[in-house]
Amino acid sequence: MAWAQQQKEKGTRISLTWFEARQCWKKKVNGNVVYFKFPNTGKGYEQALEAWAAWKKEHEKPADPDGRRQLLERMAEWYRANGEPEGEEGTLAEVEEALSSNRRVETTEEIKYETFTIEERQSRLAVFPRARIEIGQIEKWNDRLRGHSRPTRRKLTDYIKLFLDSKLAQVKGSVRKPKTYGDLVDRLGAFKQFVGTATLDALDEALVRRYYNHLIGLDKLSGLRKRNLFRAFQMLTRWLESEGYLDKAPRNLKSSWEFVEHLKNGQRQNLADKLYTKDDVTSILAKLGPRGRACVLLGLNCGFTEADIAALRKSEVKLSEGRIIYSRTKTIRVRNAPVINYKLWKMTVDALRAAESQQSEDLWFTTESGNPLKISKVVENRHVEWSLIAQRWKDWQESGKVPKKPFKMLRKTGATIIGDSQYRPWVELYLADVPTSIAGKHYDIKSGKIIPELDKAIVYLGKELGLS
Repeated sequence: MAWAQQQKEKGTRISLTWFEARQCWKKKVNGNVVYFKFPNTGKGYEQALEAWAAWKKEHEKPADPDGRRQLLERMAEWYRANGEPEGEEGTLAEVEEALSSNRRVETTEEIKYETFTIEERQSRLAVFPRARIEIGQIEKWNDRLRGHSRPTRRKLTDYIKLFLDSKLAQVKGSVRKPKTYGDLVDRLGAFKQFVGTATLDALDEALVRRYYNHLIGLDKLSGLRKRNLFRAFQMLTRWLESEGYLDKAPRNLKSSWEFVEHLKNGQRQNLADKLYTKDDVTSILAKLGPRGRACVLLGLNCGFTEADIAALRKSEVKLSEGRIIYSRTKTIRVRNAPVINYKLWKMTVDALRAAESQQSEDLWFTTESGNPLKISKVVENRHVEWSLIAQRWKDWQESGKVPKKPFKMLRKTGATIIGDSQYRPWVELYLADVPTSIAGKHYDIKSGKIIPELDKAIVYLGKELGLS
C-alpha cells in the first residue's frame, strides 16, 4: 500500500494530496492547482512540503498591514499614466525599485521619531528619498488617485514613451509587426527633437502648424519622408485624445496638410524605367543560383516581397499540384485578408524544388545554418531588422548580375503587365491585397480556391516574360 493511502487509513491529516494520474503531489491555491513531482513515500512527502513552502514564499504577496505596498503600486501606475511632474523626476524608478525589493518605504516622520543613531538615521534617509517624500503626502495622493488632479507640467516626451509602450505591447501580443513599432520610434524621434521640453498643454493648433512648417522647410528630406513624419505625429495626437490625456485634439489636425510625395530632388520620378524587362529577367535567371532564381520567380509569379519569401512555409507549397496557397504577412491582422491559390510556372516549380531548405522542417527558405532569410524583432525596445535577400540583391547589383533596380519592382512589374491586359480586374487578387469593395470584404469568398481567371492572368504574365 502506498504511503499516502497508509496515512489516510491511519486517519493522519496531511497538507498535500497524492495525485495518482500524474504520479505527483498537488495543492489547490486560489482555484489553481500546483503540482510537485516527488514519489509517494514519506521522504517524497517531506520533499514536496519543502517545495510547497518555497512556492509560497515566491508567489504569495508580502504582508501589507498598513496598505503601504498597495499605495506604492497605485503611485507607480499613476506616474506611468501621467508622467512625472517637475520636481518629481526619478520618483517612479524609486517606487518600482521598492516594489521589486519588497522593502518598506519609511517616511521622514517615521524615521525622525524612531530611536536611531545619527549614522543610522542618515542611512535610512538616503534610501528612496523621492519616494519617501511623496508617500508622506497622503492628501495630495488621495486627490491624485481620485482623478481630481493631474501634473501641472507634463512633458510631451513622456507621452510619446507611453504611446510607444502601448505599440510595443501590441508587438509582444502579435497584434502588430515589429517593423511598425520600429517605424514609429524612428518617426516620432523627429517630433521629440522638435518639441524638446514642451508640455502636453503646448499641443494646440499653433504647434500643429509650426511642426508642419518645420517639416516642409527641411530640404534634405523627401516629400514621402515628411508625410510619414507628420502622420506619425497625427497618430500620436489622436491616441492622446482617445486615452483621455488630451481633452480635445487640435481642430486643424485633420486639415489637408500637403506634401509633394511624387518628387525627388525637385524632379518627377519615372517609375516605368525601374520595371524589369523580358531581357532583364532572362539575364538575371541565367546568372543566379537556385535560391536566387527561386526568389526572383516568386516575385514575378506570385508578387512576393522579401518578407513573403522569407515567411513561406512548406505546408503552403504544393509542388505536385504546381501551386502555392498563401496569405501575405502584411495582412495578418486583417480579418478579411485573402488566401490566394497561385498557379506556378514550371520554371518556378523547378526552382523551388532546387532551393528547398534541408535545415528546416517548417520554412521553405533558410540560410545554410537554418535561420530565416529575414529577421524582424524588437530587442530591448529597439527594432532590429535583417534581410539576407536584400543583402544579396545589393551584392548582385554591385557585381552586375542584376540591374540597378529594387527587388520590390519585380512585384510591380508583374502587376503592371497584368494591369495592361484584359486581365486587369485580377491585379488586386494577384497582389493579395485586402478587398476594398463591400462585396469583396463580406460576400465574394475566394480564399484558398482555384480561380481560373487568375490562373489565366498568371499564364499570360509568364508568356510575356518568356517564362511559361
